[in-house]
Amino acid sequence: MASARLRQELCCSICLDFYRKPVILRCGHNFCQDCITGVFDTQEEEEWGFYTCPECRKRFKVRPLPVRNLALYNIAELYKVARPKPEETEILCTYCIDFPQHAVKTCLHCEASLCEVHLRAHCTSEEHILLDPTSPLQNRHCPIHGKLFEYYCSEDSVCVCVHCCLSEQHRGHQVEMLNKASQIRKAELSVILENMGLLKAKKNMASLNLTRHGRKVEQETAVLTKNVAALFSTIREHLGCLEHRILNEIKLQEQKVLLPISELIGKLEVEKDELTRKMHYIEELCHNTDSLAVLQDQELDNVRDDDDDDEDETYSKHLISTSHLDRLLLSLIIQKGLDRYVVTIPKLTADRWSNVECVSDLLLDDNTSGNNICLSGDLKMATYSTEAQERGANYCRFQTGQVMSTTSFSSGKHFWEVEVSEDGLRSVGVAYSSIPRAGQESIIGYNSQSWSLTWINHLIGVSHNSEGKTVSKSSTMRNVGIYLDYEAGVLTFYQLCNPIRHLYTFTCVFTEPLHLAFRVENGWVRISSKPFWTIASTTESKVGDL
Repeated sequence: MASARLRQELCCSICLDFYRKPVILRCGHNFCQDCITGVFDTQEEEEWGFYTCPECRKRFKVRPLPVRNLALYNIAELYKVARPKPEETEILCTYCIDFPQHAVKTCLHCEASLCEVHLRAHCTSEEHILLDPTSPLQNRHCPIHGKLFEYYCSEDSVCVCVHCCLSEQHRGHQVEMLNKASQIRKAELSVILENMGLLKAKKNMASLNLTRHGRKVEQETAVLTKNVAALFSTIREHLGCLEHRILNEIKLQEQKVLLPISELIGKLEVEKDELTRKMHYIEELCHNTDSLAVLQDQELDNVRDDDDDDEDETYSKHLISTSHLDRLLLSLIIQKGLDRYVVTIPKLTADRWSNVECVSDLLLDDNTSGNNICLSGDLKMATYSTEAQERGANYCRFQTGQVMSTTSFSSGKHFWEVEVSEDGLRSVGVAYSSIPRAGQESIIGYNSQSWSLTWINHLIGVSHNSEGKTVSKSSTMRNVGIYLDYEAGVLTFYQLCNPIRHLYTFTCVFTEPLHLAFRVENGWVRISSKPFWTIASTTESKVGDL
């Protein structure tokens, strides 16, 4: 008990082994030098802002400097040297009595261990099964009869002795000699081992592929992050220049408007001073008591009230013509400047969206339309109708409220936008032309030939081969983008809102051309004709607010 307690005190609480180069912290606890260094390095990498003792959790603002505990090191070394060593179990020859020799084999039949000399003289019959030296042999005896196990009962999967084979419990069972049963079991295990090897190889390959894919994603993320940072840095730089240019233009327009106004104000001040002088002169005449002097004054004609109505009208016209900044010019400069940068935005998606065909000219196939579906004149909109449409019989026609597009896709990358009504059951997706046309299995998403996104009440879900999953609870979603990469086996649905939100991605191997497919009940679905990229129009609307 004391020895176990001493061993516990001489073990590091981190590695649970004897101290190696023990050091002590200010809190009084001891650790291996490498162990505590590793702990502090981890805390430093994780930026905790402080360091803690693994034993008492005491915090240190500054990384502690452990001090070597030489006394504890010496005690640990002395204990390791002086501790009792476990005795090695030696198996000796059963027949070497006077001078015991190490056994090299153990005979199960004789229940004896043999040295090399006695082994040469030992019986070589099949009954005498030789094993590497082993002891004890009690677990090789039948607990009921005390006899050595010699057979294996396949039906009960247990080892039995001779008496067990004759007993009622195992009578009539298929039994084999232990050696033969062992060979059969080893053969079975070899097959299992081989299968496990194949499975391990597959898992290694899958792990390798996932690792490669993960690295590829990391590389793509790094490149995209760099491109985004560079793009926005460029945009900020150009927007700064554009802002400086606009502010300079506003300043120039201000000067252009204010300069003539200042000149007119100066002219008016001069005229005001002249009028003041004339008014003072007339006031002096009015106070003059010499009637003859008033009547004979020579300057009176020069100081009479001038008619300046025309001049006032000139000032008013000039005020109107110069009182406003040229907002239209400013808007045009901003629009022209922003248009230069909008065209650079698609560069961000060059990897994912390169060679993507934004499809807006898809048409619905009247030959596949169910009789309770009305198609618009431009064949882009499908509306549910309670009245059956008079259409001729056609093996391509759905017996449910569904319709497919005339165009199919068997290669490339494609994107199209779909609008749906607020109410009813609406499904959009893709399907092979081999999809069933009647019955429950003809509904898109309920068979192996179609994939769908469906609105049901306030839930939106995806389905394929009758396996569904809820992806959103947005009852207001009206616009959906569908992205298809045929070669990559990718079908993705996006909610076209601000910002655009990813809903779900199917991944599979497409084996047939894919058609756009709709299903409608008490609602409508329409292929959108407007372009996917609407950034320019958004910019124009904001500029118009100036």
